[in-house]
This record gives sequence, C-alpha cells and structure tokens, in this order.
Amino acid sequence: MPKTTNPFPTARRPLKAALEFVEIGNLLGAQMKPTDPILNSQLKALIELAQPAKLTNGTNKTKLPYFVIQKNDQPTPFERGILDPSICLIVQGKKLLNIAKETIYCNPGEFIASAIDMPIAGHVVKATPKEPYIGLRITFEPKEIFSVIKEAEIKINPKGTINPGAFVRPAHKNLGSLFLKLLEQAQSESSSKFIAGLAKKELIYELLASEFNHLLLQNSSLFGKDKGIVRALDWIKENFDKTITVEEIADESGMSASALFSKFKAVTSMSPLQYQKQLRMQEARRLLMFGLMDVTRAAVEVGYASPNQFNREYKRFFGNPPLRDIKQLQGP
Repeated sequence: MPKTTNPFPTARRPLKAALEFVEIGNLLGAQMKPTDPILNSQLKALIELAQPAKLTNGTNKTKLPYFVIQKNDQPTPFERGILDPSICLIVQGKKLLNIAKETIYCNPGEFIASAIDMPIAGHVVKATPKEPYIGLRITFEPKEIFSVIKEAEIKINPKGTINPGAFVRPAHKNLGSLFLKLLEQAQSESSSKFIAGLAKKELIYELLASEFNHLLLQNSSLFGKDKGIVRALDWIKENFDKTITVEEIADESGMSASALFSKFKAVTSMSPLQYQKQLRMQEARRLLMFGLMDVTRAAVEVGYASPNQFNREYKRFFGNPPLRDIKQLQGP
C-alpha cells in the first residue's frame, strides 16, 4: 500500500497486527492476552474509566450518540442479530461469534468491525460480577469513511476474493489510545463533540491505514465493482416488509440473479431472502420487546399475512414462540 500522510496530528501509523496471537487464541478458545504491554495498560485504564460497577447489564448509552458500552456480568444466551457498520473493542471478558462459516473467540484487546449491516450470531462466554464482560462500540456511516479517505488521500487496494462483511482483528496501542480519548469524552460532564469527532476520524483513519483496510471497505459503496451488493442490502432493508424476489433484487442492484446470489452469500453467508427474513424477525422482536404492538399486529407490520406462519418462523429463528421469547428477555 502506498505511503499515506496522516492528516490527524495525534495519530501515528499503527504497528503491524500480531495476527498469530489471534489465530492461536481462536483455535484453542483460550482467553489470550495482548502481547503489547502498552495495550494491556490501556485496557486496564479503559476498565477503570468505564466504571463497570455503575453500568447496568446490557447496552449503556453515553453522551456520544455513536458510542455505547456493553456490560454483562454473566455469560449470555446464544443470539442471532444484525451487526450495523461499527467497531467494537473487547476490553474484558470473552465473546464467541459465528461470522459466515467461522466460529471465532473474541478476547480482550481484539475488535469486531463491519462496514455493512452484517448478520452474525454469538454470545458472551466469559463474564463474572467481579470481572464482567465490557465491550466499547462505535458506529459509523459510510460517508464518514469516504470523508477520511478523501481528506487523507488514502488509496485502497481491493483484494481479488470476497470476504465476509464482518471480521475480528487484534487492536494496537494507537486504537487503544483513541478509544481512551473517546471514552473520556463520552463520560465527561464537559464533553466536546468537536474533540470526540476528531478522535472518531482518527479511529477510522487507523483502520483505513492498516493492512486489513480491504476487509473494511470491500463491500462498501466506495468500491465500484461491489456497489451492487450495497445496493442490494439497502434495497432489501427498505423493502423487507414486502414480498420480494431474487430477480427483483438483482434488477435493483444491476446484477444477474446468479451473480447476486453468489456474491451476497460470500459477504453475508446467506441468501438475499434469508437476509430479508433476518430483518423481519429482528424488527418484530423489537416491536414486541418495547410493547409497541401485539403479536398479530407485529406479524403484519413486518410483512406476514398469516400469524401462524409468523409464529412458526419466529420460533424457528429465536427458539421460542414470540410471547415466551419476550417474557424471557424481559426477565422477572
């Protein structure tokens, strides 16, 4: 990759990622620790700053709308969902993820990133009240990525193969430093959106300046050859509650049905219509979870004419019928 001048003064070029430690950790399923002592100290500082004792179990919002803290003080049930464009740094605990056909253990000092709405499944496998799972998650928009690419004059070299839309990699001290800066702003009473915005841009730059930048961008609208996949994803999201066909999606994305099916499955690990069903189930669960409507109305809202069919597919997807599933999620 050509040399790039960093336009953000506090960011340095990242160290080469220690991929060996990730690969060994994933094979063994062990909780590996980063080998970089600076990153280790940054993780400890992040835990202290996050103040786990003051957090509730689940997703905790911060003063920055794109920054949330996930806390769990015990292992969680296996769940399926949609990961939106984001980066999540594992600070403490351990998570198991199914991405495409791979099962990956995510340890402290590793991050999960995606540039598209990516179907994944997984759960927290290591967490205790004394040492809860802590994950710091930052969402971003494709236009933010494009802005950094343009400003920093970064040249992206796409690889020939299509990889899954989400990936796990080890963090480095530069990323650790930026997460610290963002968390300080997210927790501060006098937080500055301007300073936080600069740190977020630096964070995106660090990802784009790394050796795995092609994984972040291969399926975004920034690559002409893969714009069809992005158009397909967007069109399905806009029409998930309607009856659609693969041929319609192919027409909207400017690809043949066979090319769409092949590329879509390579990126998301499922067919376009399976992706649509994921969106329907997740939206129905959200409507029921927040009490916005009953089961029959939720079924119609997400595109099902038959409540019985909806109940069958909901149970197949989440493991329980709608009312029992929501009751378990809400707890006692």
